[in-house]
Amino acid sequence: MNALMKSKVLLTGATGFLGSHLLVGLLTRGHSVVVLKRSSSSTARIADHLSRIRTHDVDRVPLEAAFEHSPIDAVIHAATAYGRNGESAAQVDATNIAFGTELLETAAAAGVTTFVNTGTFSAKGVDLPEGLSQYVRTKREFSEIGARIAARSRITFLEMQLEHVYGPADGQTKFVTTLLNAFIEGRAAFDLTRGAQLRDFVYVEDVVAAYLRVLERRADIAGPTQLFEVGSGDAVALADFVRLAREVAGSATKLNFDALPDRSGDMPQSVADISALRKLGWEPHVSLRDGLERTLRAMRDSLPAAAIRRTS
Repeated sequence: MNALMKSKVLLTGATGFLGSHLLVGLLTRGHSVVVLKRSSSSTARIADHLSRIRTHDVDRVPLEAAFEHSPIDAVIHAATAYGRNGESAAQVDATNIAFGTELLETAAAAGVTTFVNTGTFSAKGVDLPEGLSQYVRTKREFSEIGARIAARSRITFLEMQLEHVYGPADGQTKFVTTLLNAFIEGRAAFDLTRGAQLRDFVYVEDVVAAYLRVLERRADIAGPTQLFEVGSGDAVALADFVRLAREVAGSATKLNFDALPDRSGDMPQSVADISALRKLGWEPHVSLRDGLERTLRAMRDSLPAAAIRRTS
């Protein structure tokens, strides 16, 4: 393993879905990790790795202290607020804009050379999708702030614009998780929109590999900012994705297409242009079928024995 690969990384969002997978990927590759979190955050997803990392509770210790023990080479910012689960508009703004800006400015002042931000494909749309409008607005705004800060400092701002990421240990309110749970539970029917939207689904393992490639090849990235679209590079109709998931699950659940209205402002099509990542040598490797099989297997493995008997 060369010196480039052994970086010291400050990671936010490590207790969440993507962040927990990023943590495992970073540790597996030999990187040293400092996890920035709240003292109230559940560490259930990363419990097996706590002995290998240093954690820093931002609500108890000043943010600057996270950069004081030894130099941080890069920040990977995966923490976000969606405006769900009772989060207020003020909390979404505070997390996605104010905290991100403070983190970026503090990192720049501490001499960190690379800031890897987590963006969303939803921000590409002209209209803001219903239910996600504030989330998308704040993600757009922070991306603009990041570009301005990078232009006047020595830190490089790299944006990972994610398509539909799925995989084990995702949140229970996410679409893919909800869908697969319905199949596992043997629900009689599942209501959907027409399912005509074209979406790019990418397995979380491939996403982690993209972050690692950008981190480890950051010296080859020119300019103060760079956008990397992260997806499979292929779009599939939502209806076809749902049918494939049902087939992989071996489910008899009836799919009620057109039972729900299309979401206002929803983009008819989104697919990642992965050419920038390909220039760094990254390619997605997990097919949609394989990714769904892995996700279903992990979800079933996490069920207690009694639940498995009920759903088998």
